[in-house]
Amino acid sequence: MKRNLDFEILKISSMSDIELIKMLNIIKLRDKRGLSQFELAFLLGQRDLYVRDFERPDHTLILGLSENNTIRIIFKCELADFVPLNNSTINRAIRIHYHIDEQGNRNYIAEQKVGNGKWKEFLRFGDEDKDILLESSSTITDIQVQEWIDEKYHNGYFNTPKTALQIFLDCKAHFNDQVRPLFIARAIQHHTKKKKAPRLVKNRDKINDYDVFVGEILLQK
Repeated sequence: MKRNLDFEILKISSMSDIELIKMLNIIKLRDKRGLSQFELAFLLGQRDLYVRDFERPDHTLILGLSENNTIRIIFKCELADFVPLNNSTINRAIRIHYHIDEQGNRNYIAEQKVGNGKWKEFLRFGDEDKDILLESSSTITDIQVQEWIDEKYHNGYFNTPKTALQIFLDCKAHFNDQVRPLFIARAIQHHTKKKKAPRLVKNRDKINDYDVFVGEILLQK
């Protein structure tokens, strides 16, 4: 994020203090793991800009119980690692500065009031490009992921619907290493972009409110 932008203080009226701190904590978890906004949205089974909207402090989108559990699985953490559970965590003065650049992207600076009454910056965040690759410990390439998805596709793995999270966890287990969700999304798209069966299709699980991927077979006449 550019550091010479003119920022204004953001008036937050649509988000509670608890949700604000929760949002900031999830951003920290995401940055530490090297997951982009798109990658986290993909693992949650949501639309591409879902996490981008969630990370806009003036937006009304919040994550529910099911998504909280998914966050715990993705980052291997406890609920208390991102949801404030006591008043001492909540009652810390925080303010957000924002700037909208020429492309319409939003950039934010989070500050916290410290002991001497001054404000101290502790986090910078903002809108990210869909294809951005954040720094990650993963050594698995996009080619390796594509080959794994292709093998799973041809061996019947997608005969039953699979969530992005399940695919991600199975892929990680196969390589015994961190895997970039963006590579998985691209590998799946190789099979969903086909105009007719056999292919993969993305359906909406209306009961659980997330996307799933399943094989669509060519019916014999």
